[in-house]
Amino acid sequence: MLIGGGGWLLANGGDDGDGDRQSSDSVAEADTGSERLREESRRADALRERLEALEAGDTAAAARRDSTLDAVEKRLAMPGVEIRRHADDVQLVFSTGVFPYDSVIGPQGASALTEIGRRLAGLGSGPGPGPGAGAGGGTGVETTVVGHSVAVPGGAPSGGSVVALNRARVAALYLAQDSDLRLTDFRLVSADQRRGPFPATEANAPRNRTVTLLITPKEPPPAS
Repeated sequence: MLIGGGGWLLANGGDDGDGDRQSSDSVAEADTGSERLREESRRADALRERLEALEAGDTAAAARRDSTLDAVEKRLAMPGVEIRRHADDVQLVFSTGVFPYDSVIGPQGASALTEIGRRLAGLGSGPGPGPGAGAGGGTGVETTVVGHSVAVPGGAPSGGSVVALNRARVAALYLAQDSDLRLTDFRLVSADQRRGPFPATEANAPRNRTVTLLITPKEPPPAS
């Protein structure tokens, strides 16, 4: 369309006054979308790194635990003691009953517990790193003394017993007497009468008048 002195104005296809704003809005939306994608990608990377760190920590912890349990097995192997290795601990089971009756300890059991106490001290048993904490990955070990008893006619058939707990106390005395360990370094518990180290038969009753020891690796202190 011709206007005035020969100037031309295109009737169609020209700017309607909103084109620049629409174009700017589109660019802004595109930039926002790109930034959102970048942020999500950064978050995904950070999450993956945290998961990898956790997996690496779990692997390292498992390696330390296995190393400690290996050291326990090697150090505590001795005649008359059966070592039962589990995923998280080592259980020491005496081949013969430690207590002939009540909480009166037999000479073989007393000698074996005294020797085990000396060896435990070298593994860093007790609260906190002991003198041998370097063995087994530097974590040391914790020792639980489990007293066992046999169900008797007229007595409680389950639930633990005073006799079993007294046996654990007596055993702890012998573990500590010739070592650097203290009575408070041991956890003392009574086992259920049905949970002896050997099947609950009449023939096994003498062997179940005993204690067992659970040796567990300590967790390392948290990083400061």
